[in-house]
Amino acid sequence: QKLKMAALFTLCLFVIISSKPSIVNSTKQYDNLCASNDIIGRAIIQAVNLTWPGLEAVKAAASKGDLNSACHELAVYYATSNTSRWLRQREVAPGTKKMGGAADQIMQDIYYESGVKETCKVPRNKDGGLDWYYEGPRKDPEFMNCLNRHGSFQVLLDAYMTTGNPIYSQRFSDLIADWVLHLPCRQGVSRSSWNATGSNMSCATGTMESPWRVLEAGIRTVGPWPIGFFGFQHAKEFTETSRVLMILGVSEHFAVISGPGRSAHTPNWAMTQWAGLVNIAVTFPELNGANDMLHTALDELTSLLKDQVYPDGVETEMAFGYDMGTAMDFFNVIQNLHVSGHTSVNMEFKQHVEAMFNYGAYATDQQGYGPRNGDADLSKGTGYHSTATSLFNRSDWLYVITQGRNGTKPTGPSPSRVFPWSGQVFLRSGWERQGTWAWFDVGPYGSSGHAHRSKLAINIRAYESMLLVDSGRFQYNGVGPSKTLHDMYSRTTHAHNTLTFDKKEQQAAPPLATSPILNHTWNLTDNSDSICGSMDLYDGLEGKVQHSRSVYYKRYQEGSTGIKTNYFVIVDRVTSDRPRYIQQTWHMHPNSTLFSEGNQKPYSIIGVNPDTSRPTSAGLHIIPAEGMATSWDKYSLVKGQIGNDTDWYQGWYSPNYDGHWPAPTLVFELEASQTHKDPYFAWLMIPVPEVSHAISASISLTSVAGNLATVHVTINQTIDEIVMSLD
Repeated sequence: QKLKMAALFTLCLFVIISSKPSIVNSTKQYDNLCASNDIIGRAIIQAVNLTWPGLEAVKAAASKGDLNSACHELAVYYATSNTSRWLRQREVAPGTKKMGGAADQIMQDIYYESGVKETCKVPRNKDGGLDWYYEGPRKDPEFMNCLNRHGSFQVLLDAYMTTGNPIYSQRFSDLIADWVLHLPCRQGVSRSSWNATGSNMSCATGTMESPWRVLEAGIRTVGPWPIGFFGFQHAKEFTETSRVLMILGVSEHFAVISGPGRSAHTPNWAMTQWAGLVNIAVTFPELNGANDMLHTALDELTSLLKDQVYPDGVETEMAFGYDMGTAMDFFNVIQNLHVSGHTSVNMEFKQHVEAMFNYGAYATDQQGYGPRNGDADLSKGTGYHSTATSLFNRSDWLYVITQGRNGTKPTGPSPSRVFPWSGQVFLRSGWERQGTWAWFDVGPYGSSGHAHRSKLAINIRAYESMLLVDSGRFQYNGVGPSKTLHDMYSRTTHAHNTLTFDKKEQQAAPPLATSPILNHTWNLTDNSDSICGSMDLYDGLEGKVQHSRSVYYKRYQEGSTGIKTNYFVIVDRVTSDRPRYIQQTWHMHPNSTLFSEGNQKPYSIIGVNPDTSRPTSAGLHIIPAEGMATSWDKYSLVKGQIGNDTDWYQGWYSPNYDGHWPAPTLVFELEASQTHKDPYFAWLMIPVPEVSHAISASISLTSVAGNLATVHVTINQTIDEIVMSLD
């Protein structure tokens, strides 16, 4: 009989790693591999706190050396108890309908990984297991990383709960067993097999890229692993073997996230890592060390909030998508402690997390898109979370995100917002959907490689259109043009809407702000806003130069013609110890065009709808100043320029990870002379709903006295005199 059972478990192990979804629920009571694989069986039982209430049968079997029965009782405990009840799903009636879409693609080993915007078929290994190290057709390790975040588990659970079709629960069970068996992470176990010995941690690859990076471990444990494990408890296709292997996998995550070498590569990795540890500590309290892990993780997260999130709520990496991703990590910690009945975090912790969501809400434009600072994609809805809005009782966030249809109108004289520690500035006409929005950067570089050298850059959107844009992040790793543009272009100063000097880039400095920007550098009122900043750090630049930029925004006013306008004035002062070659770039979406080309003024950009990427009727008039402002030597329109020994990459755009589209860029150039080595520039920018309509507008820099510049703006016969501070 023992020989027959051993043969059965050998067969079970084979079908687990076969390419076909052939694991079926055996009619035998004890269908797991703990007896046939002593190494795995002992590792599973050793992971569990056998004194935990409800595990008496597990402990009794283990004390007799009956690993098979012990693992069976462990699976029964999780199937029949009410632990982590907030994650458990109702039992569904069996069905035969197909879900379609991503779920059925997974059944064919085709995976869509949204993090890298890639869909492809993942090959199988010789033993039938999925190749979890596959880097996709672009040989991009980021595809491997995203594949191992296991977003597919949620897709399969949704499909199963919708259709009741057992093929989805079967595939989930297969994938869990396959992953745990093929990717052990334990001291003394070979990377190739649980049954072979090794000298190091089996999951260590010697590089930053690994399915066991703490970022991926954190993402798995924040969501798909606990959600999948408890969500599929009613599914008979979720075999005992897969259930106990998943418990083993969770214990490995405990060790990896909190063990030696746990240091994260960037702050957002660390925040996700420790948030994941909190989640599995409260959802799997039966595992050894869970309570200690919980307190360790909370201590680490408290330190990260203090050290890596500014008091204004902005995460120090200076990239909006990562800001809000980490905000969700912290929020999930608060939620998980609440639903699991643990003591909540302190008030300071909660207030800091509230500040992160406050930033997200007020940084978002009228269409729901966040700013594209650093490695931020063009993403909609990232800055708002309804549950967080309810928890923090912030009906003003609801007002912002619904363009004033719901919630409570925000207080204050101006709808614009300045986040003084991070130096992130958001100028806006109001909350209406057709309104104007701009992002202006007067802050530090950022604490990781996700930041861009973009200080004093400005992006503008209005009338549901993108007007001045950020070039994007392109492809982090792998091969191809998008990877080249990420390395050579995306983070550079000339990929942003600001000045460069002698073709030198801003330094990646300072990484952190040590104090907020000074109060006198910004002013928000009911009809206008102003803000200024400066930059004097440039890589490889001979001598010294300082660029000061002041932005003034005038909200809607009705001129003598009865047409309402709002506009921006930008004044640049360059202070240099020698003449410089100066370049100003204004970047557009690939589907934007200039309404009037050549050296005519104004330069009129046709806008693009962010939802459809199609041109709109709206636009932006860009008018260089006259008077005391220095004239540019020449102007050109650059699109899709390839870098070489004399020219840099210019005129490219990426809306998200990957992608590389030629994009029109207005380039203004000046070879400053010795007598004009300290030039002033000024610009008038007018967003309009119909760019084809004629407009009469001009700007003149009339005087400069100390740190004050006076400009006269004329729009359709209405003249405004504006005094702007440059310091």
